[in-house]
Formats: sequence, C-alpha cells, structure tokens
Amino acid sequence: MTSPYFRPGAGSVIYNQAGEIAVFARTDLPNVWQLQQGGMDADENPEETLWRELEEETGLTTDNFLSSLPYPHWTIYAYPPTVSRRFATNCLGQVHRWFFLELKPDCEIDLSLATDQEFNAWRFMSFPELLSLTSEMKLGVYTELANYFTKNILPTPTDPNIKLTLPKQATSRDNPSSDSIHLS
Repeated sequence: MTSPYFRPGAGSVIYNQAGEIAVFARTDLPNVWQLQQGGMDADENPEETLWRELEEETGLTTDNFLSSLPYPHWTIYAYPPTVSRRFATNCLGQVHRWFFLELKPDCEIDLSLATDQEFNAWRFMSFPELLSLTSEMKLGVYTELANYFTKNILPTPTDPNIKLTLPKQATSRDNPSSDSIHLS
C-alpha cells in the first residue's frame, strides 16, 4: 500500500502587459476556470515540468514569453474528501512551484497547438475575478499568488483612480525573491 502523499507539480501565472492573467477552462470539469498547472515526472525539476506541461496543455513555449519569474515558495493545497475518493488513491493534494510568465505582446494563445486536451477555452481576466470563480480548495494558493503578483509584478497603473483590491492573504510569506529569468 502506498503511503499518503502530496503530488508535486509546477504551475504558471501567464500575464499580459495590461496586468491581466490567462485563465483556462477545464475540458473535464464544466465551468471550472483555473491557472495552468501540471504534475512533475520523477526525473524532472520544477522548471522542466513547467515548460513540458505548458506546451502539452496550452501549446505555448519559451519563445512566447518575455520573462519568467519564479514564485519564491512552494504552495500546497489538500483535496477535500470527495476528490480523494474520486481518484481512489492515497494522494492528499498537490504541492506546486509557480512561475510568473510575461506573454509577448504579439503572442496569441492557440489551444489547438496543445498535445493534451486539458483545456477547451481560455481568456484574460483580473486576479480578483479569478478569485471569485475559484473553488475553496485552490483559493488559498491563488490568493497567495495574487498578492505576490500585485506587490511584485503587476504594472503600476498610471491612473490613480484605478485600485486593485484582493482578499486578505491566506498565508504570510514575507521573503519575496527578485530573481527573474529573461527569455528574449
């Protein structure tokens, strides 16, 4: 019997120059919008997982991005009992390493280039909109990513009347990294 475990993976927060994020509709779960993420193979590191899963699920490659900024912490969420029973495994949930990816201005996301049919639609939206659509299971992780994005990545609006309000951070993380990987 397998010991209980959390499945490791990598995820991406794809954003454009307007500060909107790309969110994807799952093929297998109607009305579920999420950030792109995928499971890590045994011989991979998080960055290798990121690029493999991103291409498989969205058709995007490193050529489509201006930069990649790793989130400085792993995130974790537990499956509710109904999800664990559905998979009939000892998997308790997932842990991810996340990357903020700035999409090139001329890049169009074309899901027909994906080799997996994980998603059937995508669109840009704000983080607050995604948080309003997110399941309780992922809300803490997405809130953590939204807070980091707002404080460290989001372009500063030129209009002082524009304000982005996010829910209170689910967990306290005060050690942001300023390391950025430039891809151009």
